Amino acid sequence: MAQSDPTDPEARTNRMTKPTFLYIGADKAGSTWIYKILEAHPAVYVPEVKDLYYFDKFYHFGADWYGRHFAGAPHDAAAVGELSHDYLYSAEAIDRIATDLPGVRLLVSLRDPVERAVSHYKYMLRVGRTRAPLSEALESFPEILAHSRYAEHLTHVYKRFPPDQVRLLWFDDLKADPVAFGRQLCEAVGAPFFPDLPYEERVLEGGRARAPGLVNLLRKGGWALRAIGLSRLVGIAKYNPLLQRTLFERGRFDANAAPPADILQAMAASLAPDIHQLQAMTGRDLTGWGANPRSASSEI
Repeated sequence: MAQSDPTDPEARTNRMTKPTFLYIGADKAGSTWIYKILEAHPAVYVPEVKDLYYFDKFYHFGADWYGRHFAGAPHDAAAVGELSHDYLYSAEAIDRIATDLPGVRLLVSLRDPVERAVSHYKYMLRVGRTRAPLSEALESFPEILAHSRYAEHLTHVYKRFPPDQVRLLWFDDLKADPVAFGRQLCEAVGAPFFPDLPYEERVLEGGRARAPGLVNLLRKGGWALRAIGLSRLVGIAKYNPLLQRTLFERGRFDANAAPPADILQAMAASLAPDIHQLQAMTGRDLTGWGANPRSASSEI
C-alpha cells in the first residue's frame, strides 16, 4: 500500500483531529475570558494550553503534533477548537488555516484599538519586556499599534474565508453584558448556550512583576519549551495561581502605565483610518473608538 506524503497538505489534514473553530485574535481583547468560558463549557473541548501558535510559529511540528492537543476531545463534543490570538496578524498563518482547515469557524474579538494598544504596552511592562515610557515603546515595538489595525489584517482573512465563516465579537459587548456576550460566543462556536457558566467572573490584568528580569527570563524559558513541543507545560505554569501570586503584585503597576494624553491622542489619530475602514467593512458604529482614550487599567 502506498504511504501518504507527510509534506502533502491534504494528507496532513486527514490525519489530524480537526478543530471546528479557531480564535485567531485580537490579543488583549478578552481572549482569556473567552478561553475560560469555553474550557468550562460541557459541550466544548479546548486544549489545556491556550495559545498553541501552531499555524504561525510551530507549523514545522506537523499535523500529528497539533492533533495530539485534541486527542482528549469527546466524540460527542459540539465544538472543538483552540485560541491563538496571533494568527490574525500572520497572513501565512491564515493561508495555512485555509489550506488545512478550509471549513473551520474563525472567531475574532475586537476592542477599542487605543485601549487594546495600551493594554498591550502594560503587558510588556508587566512581564519585563520594556521599562520605557509608551512614546519610546511605540518606536521600539511597532506591533503595539500594528496589532490594533484590525481592518488591515481582516482584509486578508476575508480573501481566504467567506464572511459566514468569520464571526466578529466585540469587547464592548462583553463589558456591557457578559451573559449576552456568552450567548453570542456559544452561537459562534456552534455550541448550546449554558446559562450557569461563569460569565460574570472578571479576568483582571496582572499587577507589576515583583522581579521583572526574572519574569522576562521565565517568559523566554516558556518560548524555549514551546520550541521543543512542550506547550502543555507552559499552559500549566501560566495559569497556576500560586505562581502568579509569587511573580506579580496584584493591582500595582509601573508609573509608565499611565500614558500622557497627547500620546494617546496621537495613537488615536494614527489608528483613525483603520477604524473608518473597519466601520465600512462591518457596518458597526465605531464612532466612539479612539475618541476618549483611557489608560485601559483592567480587563474583563
